[in-house]
Amino acid sequence: MAILTTKSFDASTVDPPTVIFASAPSRHSALEDVDDDGDLDLILRFECQHLNIDPDAQEASLSGHAYGGTSIWGCDSVSIVPP
Repeated sequence: MAILTTKSFDASTVDPPTVIFASAPSRHSALEDVDDDGDLDLILRFECQHLNIDPDAQEASLSGHAYGGTSIWGCDSVSIVPP
């Protein structure tokens, strides 16, 4: 999963240990330009077995905090693919 930097948001300000996706904490994070726009984006990895996503879900949410304490939140579409 990636949190992208935009003109109005700097993903490098996100405190990775505070990020929760579908009720699971992040296990690894790195800053990298994933969308080739010259800005660093935050890459987060989660353990699939810890995600709380219903098989019929069409969206999932992410929450966390920036280093200054500001809350962040986002929601996007998901597609559950059986193994």
